[in-house]
Amino acid sequence: MSFTVRLGADLIAVEAGATLPLTVEIANRSDELDEFEISVEGVDPEWIAVPVPTFKADARDVHEERIFVKPPRVSESLAGNYPFVVRVRSLLSGEDRSAQGVISIKPYDHLSMELNPKKGVLSPWRKENLFQATLMNLGNSEHTVQLSGADTEDMLAFEFSTDSVTIGPGHTRVVDFSVKPTQNRPISSARLHGFAVSARSVSSPSVMCSGQAQLEQRALLSPGSLTLLLLFVLLFVGWFVLLPKPPIMESVALDKYEPLAGETVTVSWRSSHAQGVRVLLDGRVLTEAGEANGSLTFVAKEPGTVEVIAFRENKLSIPLQRSFSVNQPEPVAPPTIEAFDIAPKELAYGQSFIAQYRVGESVVKASISPPGLDLDLNLDQVKLTADVLGEIQYTLVAENSAGVVTRRSVKVSVREVSDAAIVLFKVEPMTVPQGGGQVLVTWQVSEGARQELQVGTMTLELEGPQGSRPMFLESRTDITLIAYDRKGRTVSKTLQVNVEPPPPASEGSGGTGGGSG
Repeated sequence: MSFTVRLGADLIAVEAGATLPLTVEIANRSDELDEFEISVEGVDPEWIAVPVPTFKADARDVHEERIFVKPPRVSESLAGNYPFVVRVRSLLSGEDRSAQGVISIKPYDHLSMELNPKKGVLSPWRKENLFQATLMNLGNSEHTVQLSGADTEDMLAFEFSTDSVTIGPGHTRVVDFSVKPTQNRPISSARLHGFAVSARSVSSPSVMCSGQAQLEQRALLSPGSLTLLLLFVLLFVGWFVLLPKPPIMESVALDKYEPLAGETVTVSWRSSHAQGVRVLLDGRVLTEAGEANGSLTFVAKEPGTVEVIAFRENKLSIPLQRSFSVNQPEPVAPPTIEAFDIAPKELAYGQSFIAQYRVGESVVKASISPPGLDLDLNLDQVKLTADVLGEIQYTLVAENSAGVVTRRSVKVSVREVSDAAIVLFKVEPMTVPQGGGQVLVTWQVSEGARQELQVGTMTLELEGPQGSRPMFLESRTDITLIAYDRKGRTVSKTLQVNVEPPPPASEGSGGTGGGSG
């Protein structure tokens, strides 16, 4: 190795805008005089100054040269560490040696703020209370600042588009904000509020900047203008009250401009300064109403024109006219009920049942009564509940668009259900021979208060909810078991005992004879 290179310091800490020397030591290990060239790589050339780029070193001599580190004090000189290389090359042999180091630029802070406009105005008629804060970071390190506003009298409220903003070195950020007074008086003299907006770094609270501006607050009225306004209002009211005003028709409207023949049409009107209005239909007076605002209904039979005139004493308003045409109604098919039925016809009180229906295409509305329920024409059945005792007639009513209706009714019987139930009821045998025979009647009843047996026209009281009883029957007989609950409601079941048919009659044989005499 003919020479070596060593730096006086591996880490050079320098402030932006300052100049710091760095010693470069070159040891010539050869036995002859050598000439060297020194250069710096890896950083901005403007940051480095090499006063003597070439120099000579005697044989076996150690030579020192100085270079100067001088980063400019601008935002582009960002705070941080920057590695660099000092390269030394022999001009005789072409060999080069290098040494590495780090330039550490120290941070410096410089924030600036400008407010625009310098003066705002806030009044009921003019709102110029929007300001802009222009923040500039003239330092070499990034800052996140918190914005706040204040005034000496604490009478203003500040609203920023963002409470905090990050500004990089050399960058500018604009933040919009509005200023509003905390108290608004409709009657007051104009006031001028001075305020200041500050931006303080979150990471370095000692770093901050601020700007000042003014807001002029104007009330709706000043005391002097209020006095003049009241005087003017009083004069105007007096003139307006004393000034006679002619009647005016403001508006006339028809609810239908193309009614069907025979339909009703309602004309409504609004007028001012009128004692009443006169309503005419094709020159014929319909009414002279005493209401300035009102309505009137008439039947449209043929096309015509409605004219409304407002009057007051002997003065008439300019009439307003509305014309209408009359259309003839299209023929509508009569409503038809294609099907209507209820099953079963015997219902228990409280029992749900299905009513089935089908109506024709001309039907636009259908209902069933009771209970007065409107039906869905897209369906063909509806579920109802038997909630009335006795014989009930359900009526289906169908109506077409012309208002023509048709009806169809179905009758059902609704009875009250007993709490008693017949669990078992049988007669053995169910057939007796000719001349009579004995049968055994067996029963079992639940929830029954009492029970009886009807044999033909005879009624027998039965003891107990279950049991059996023999009896002799000679002819075909209906036997009915009747059970009563505690409310006297009944449930029954009937069985019929038949008599065996008589045997067929046997056929006899005989002869016939005759004679003549």
